[in-house]
Amino acid sequence: MIPPRKEDFIHYTMDGSEPLRGSTPYSGPIELTETTVIRAVVLGASNSYPVTHTYVMGNHHSLPVMALAADPEHFEFTDGYLYGFGDHMFTSRGNIIGSFPYSKSHAWKRDREIEASFEFHEPNEGGTSRMNVGVKIFGGWGSRGYPQKSMALFARSEYGYGKIRHRFFPDRAVNSFESIVLRNSGNDNQSTWLTYPRPPIHEFSAPVSHGSYFVNGNFTMFRDAMMQSLMAETGLDTQGYRPAVLYLNGDYWGIYNIREKFTEHYLESTHNVSVNEIDLIEGYGKANTGSATTYSQMRSFIGGNSMANRSNYQAVQNRYLDIDNFIDYHLAVIYGQNFDIGNIKCWRRRSSRGGQFRWMLYDQDYSFSLWKPDVYLPAMRRDYSDYDNMFDFYTNPRGSGTGWPNSGGRTLLFRKMLENDQFKESLIQRCADLLNTLLESDRVVARIDLMADAIRPEMERHLTRWSWADIRARGFGIPHKQEDEPLTVAHWERNVESMREFSRTRPDKLRRDLIDHFELPGGTATVTITTSDSSKGTVQINTIEVTETPWSGQYFQDFPPTLTALPKAGAIFVGWFGASTSTEATIQLPISARTTSVTAMFE
Repeated sequence: MIPPRKEDFIHYTMDGSEPLRGSTPYSGPIELTETTVIRAVVLGASNSYPVTHTYVMGNHHSLPVMALAADPEHFEFTDGYLYGFGDHMFTSRGNIIGSFPYSKSHAWKRDREIEASFEFHEPNEGGTSRMNVGVKIFGGWGSRGYPQKSMALFARSEYGYGKIRHRFFPDRAVNSFESIVLRNSGNDNQSTWLTYPRPPIHEFSAPVSHGSYFVNGNFTMFRDAMMQSLMAETGLDTQGYRPAVLYLNGDYWGIYNIREKFTEHYLESTHNVSVNEIDLIEGYGKANTGSATTYSQMRSFIGGNSMANRSNYQAVQNRYLDIDNFIDYHLAVIYGQNFDIGNIKCWRRRSSRGGQFRWMLYDQDYSFSLWKPDVYLPAMRRDYSDYDNMFDFYTNPRGSGTGWPNSGGRTLLFRKMLENDQFKESLIQRCADLLNTLLESDRVVARIDLMADAIRPEMERHLTRWSWADIRARGFGIPHKQEDEPLTVAHWERNVESMREFSRTRPDKLRRDLIDHFELPGGTATVTITTSDSSKGTVQINTIEVTETPWSGQYFQDFPPTLTALPKAGAIFVGWFGASTSTEATIQLPISARTTSVTAMFE
């Protein structure tokens, strides 16, 4: 480091704090033997802004590397301004007051924000970005209550930058953000294994609090991102995802999921819509942007009228709700068996023609058997006897409010829409389509493997960093118990395999649940589609265009699928052969056996 003038002096810190005139003066080269953050400033005739560099020593990371630097007192577990419990949370004997998620701790003070230096290093020397940002603790129970907490980064003009400029998500075109989230994977975090002081439950008698179920979760650190990625091709709004490692003031902080933040700015950049045209709703009527008036009108209209009435249903379809989007959202939640159904965001574009609300998929951490079935399912079956069948869970509410997990206010819109036969058939047909394509077992297993492979090289370091021994040494041990078995990579691998097993068995289980709930006596049948000449045409079955034949999928006999022959330019459709001999391009395929085959004939 060389000052620009002789009368200038460099002062620096090595603990993350901002360098000031009283900080260590620079007098010569600094020898580093471990990962260190150096923040330096020029003071004198030509004062400068602080410059921050984090030097990672001894570790090679295949993931991107992030670094945050700020006053270290903010991140202490005891009384840290952002991270800490606060002195008010301890008795005179040092015992914690309250229980998880410690809602009176500093981490729950949502208005607290600090300025920090942020660095982002692409792997393999692919480029570095640096800027100052605002940092807040972000999220709900799993994000604020666990030792490793989620954080949101904000670009602020007072920090020097109005945007965070970097292409964090290579599969998306956006490279400018007002804010991003460094997510700890929520309830899919390793702390599901050591948060509650209760042992696993093996016997069920009198009802117990929900909290006693939340033990020994099958954490993987990518469950929500994986579920969102499966549904991205449907057009549902999903958050960009990229795993990375974080160093905080030079201290290894483990794996974080970089996520897009669902705000009006996300909608502006993704859908090319002005912020002034957006109504963005959270929960059951809170307007994060714009107004909740139309949303409230929608809930009142649907809740107060019969959706079996054709004109009422069409009014909802034309005025309030994107039906296809609404169905895809709920099928995603149902497929994943995510009973934490209250994490709702939807939005609309205001216009003179009106704008239908579209649902946004996020916070799917409870999906894919996060909680061990031998512990959680018996408890849910006892207290919520319909949990195992998600169609029943959605349509048999407990109470009329919006309480967890499935009170009537949470399920109102879905239950009311099911009064309509057209909606019900669309739901059933779309469920069949998705299970045959985007949610087909081999595809889901391949996606799980891809996402697990990306973070596997980092898991041993990550689990060591957030082990019981480590967090207790840092002052976070008092309210927690020692894990029932050590956090190991083998343990994580078992959890990943539990997700694979869920994906292998889920399609058949979901088909059975649908048949039971809607009382479909015909069951399922395998439909096989071929074409006489694939160079001359394709076939669409319901919402799927079949481009390679032969193609097979399972459909419900009580709701035969719709087939449409699609001749290519210069070709003509002649007719169907097999289960149908119609010459109409669009038919409802008759299903009279467990296996049904049909060929589209082109010339």
